[in-house]
Amino acid sequence: MMQYRRFGRTELSMPVFSCGGMRYHYKWQDIPLNEIPLDNQENLEKTIRYSVECGINHI
Repeated sequence: MMQYRRFGRTELSMPVFSCGGMRYHYKWQDIPLNEIPLDNQENLEKTIRYSVECGINHI
């Protein structure tokens, strides 16, 4: 079960874990979409989907 904490002085509830995207290899501006390897894109989508299923809503 995901734990949440208040974010700073706001009333926003943030999960204690985030799904960071700093190491994603491609972004839309780098290369045309048709040149992004399919396995990379599938892995990215699975990672984000699983993160959301676990209760992570900060990506």
